[in-house]
Amino acid sequence: AILVTRAGGRSLRDAGPDDVSDDALREAWRQLLALHAAGVSHGNIDMDRLQLSDGAIVLTDFRDAAVPGLPQDLFSDRARLLVAGALACGQDRAISAAVSALGREGLADVLGYVQPPVVGRSMRRDVRERPWKLNDLLAGAAAACDVPAPEPAPVARMSARSLAASAFFVVVAWALLSWLLTLDFAAIWSALLGADWAVLGLALALSPLIQPGLALATLGSSLARLRYGPALMLEYAIQFISLTLPSTAARVGVQVQFFRRFGITAATAVTMGVIGSLSGFAVQLALILVVLLADLPGFTTQVLGSAAPADDSSSDPGLIVFALGFLMAGVVVALVVPASRRRLVQLVRAARRSAHEQASGASEALQVLRRPGKVGRMTGGNLVAQLLSAVVLGVCLHAFGYSATMSQLVLIHTVVSLFGGLIPVPGNIGVAEAGYTLGLRAIGIPSAEAVS
Repeated sequence: AILVTRAGGRSLRDAGPDDVSDDALREAWRQLLALHAAGVSHGNIDMDRLQLSDGAIVLTDFRDAAVPGLPQDLFSDRARLLVAGALACGQDRAISAAVSALGREGLADVLGYVQPPVVGRSMRRDVRERPWKLNDLLAGAAAACDVPAPEPAPVARMSARSLAASAFFVVVAWALLSWLLTLDFAAIWSALLGADWAVLGLALALSPLIQPGLALATLGSSLARLRYGPALMLEYAIQFISLTLPSTAARVGVQVQFFRRFGITAATAVTMGVIGSLSGFAVQLALILVVLLADLPGFTTQVLGSAAPADDSSSDPGLIVFALGFLMAGVVVALVVPASRRRLVQLVRAARRSAHEQASGASEALQVLRRPGKVGRMTGGNLVAQLLSAVVLGVCLHAFGYSATMSQLVLIHTVVSLFGGLIPVPGNIGVAEAGYTLGLRAIGIPSAEAVS
């Protein structure tokens, strides 16, 4: 329990070096470590949230605190306190207090988090007003720990490398489309100019209605009593984080953190996230089988052949070629791109290590499969999301003066989503575009309009 009080004082920003004693610095570290020992991270330590009251440094403003605090959050807190101490009292005194509180090994573990994204905007501005830089503080702390300055911990959400990787995938997608199809960029531009933008606006307005169905599926994957509102916000958050991680990995990872905030153990949360993703895959496979087995209108032309529709039959081998092409692309990306290959190897190793640890949690999470209501929520939520996505695709197609049957739209979207989730490309950049273009070509839509 935390007793929250209102204490008088002034912020550390307004205090001078002579106002802050070494005992006060050490006491601040003792407070922070006691907080961390209780499993709480502060989340936003800076010069304004550290106040000097009766000669002691007091932590204030817990609006960004988290329970349980993740290891990255705890290390970030400590890195911020180290920088705040250096800003208030100088590097030497701040490093000495940190070594006294954490020990040399403990401080060495924190050094990778002494970096601009962790420190925050306000303290970065404070550092710019000092004669030293963050790298100087990092070097001094590393020397005190008798270790080399470490590489920054992977906490940045966006970097030049990630932007370059995204641009690379876009270029690869265009190159792939140019190779598979004869693209006339003038015709594509003409198609975009001739589109009905009011109808495209309708498609944009319908897009956020997809996540409510996914939120219902999330509620179905959990035995815990969750509110619909937070689950819906989770689904919108997944759309954002999927731009930096492969879609399936993003969904499982964010869902695990979400469930942990509701007191669910990590092992159970992992299994719940996996169950939610697998239920989505099951619905996608079922939709494909329904279209094929019910002989509903599907692909009408060869995927790589002429744009002219042959007949309204779904027995054409275009679907097989389409699916195998996506699967082969996923294998190539996973094996050729070093980052994807390393990620797959790490996932396999992590799965082996945690199999026994997660056995009890998995058994608990799998209880949802014995409850028809939970299974119904997962199935119904994912089904609604898939059908609404197909409707949005159909509205976009209508904006360019073409139409397709619902079964064709469902087939295209489902195949792209299914194999896009298996291909480890952040945000499915390039993969989704290529898939939708090939799928629309397979129902007879001309290349220019399909790409648009």
